[in-house]
Amino acid sequence: GIRKPKVEQLKKIADGLEISVIEFLDIEIENEADLIAMLKKISPFFKWDGLLHVLVGEKFL
Repeated sequence: GIRKPKVEQLKKIADGLEISVIEFLDIEIENEADLIAMLKKISPFFKWDGLLHVLVGEKFL
């Protein structure tokens, strides 16, 4: 099925990336591939370990 993360989850991810949560809300993220594509678009030097730290304990993935 299609996963739709809650705003609280998006806020945690945005805070970890030091960007506005609005960056996530302006586009449709329907699956993990969409999320990864969006992250690569906003930062070619994206630090994956920072995202993993934010998601520890979350049931987002």
